[in-house]
Amino acid sequence: AEVRGTWVTDAARYRGRALVIGERSISFQAGAAYDDMSSHIIRRVARQRVPDGMLFDVEYVDGSVYDPPGVIQFIYRDGPTPELMLAHQTQIVWHLETAGR
Repeated sequence: AEVRGTWVTDAARYRGRALVIGERSISFQAGAAYDDMSSHIIRRVARQRVPDGMLFDVEYVDGSVYDPPGVIQFIYRDGPTPELMLAHQTQIVWHLETAGR
């Protein structure tokens, strides 16, 4: 499953936000400004097929030995228009950002 890229949603609550998944990093954009981006190093990825798609369990760290790792879980659906849903908010669908969106 190819989940790398910048994920955005049309949900009004998350306008101006993004989830950026790289090969070794994950970043959360909490607002429109570049300063609103927090980036983390991916430490572990587990995948499991579920009825709705592929469940990803991503453990990440921010580089500090004092902070416990964070975890994000999301469901990925492949197809002509790939979709990503956070496991705790499956009603909100995220799409890969493209020039036309």
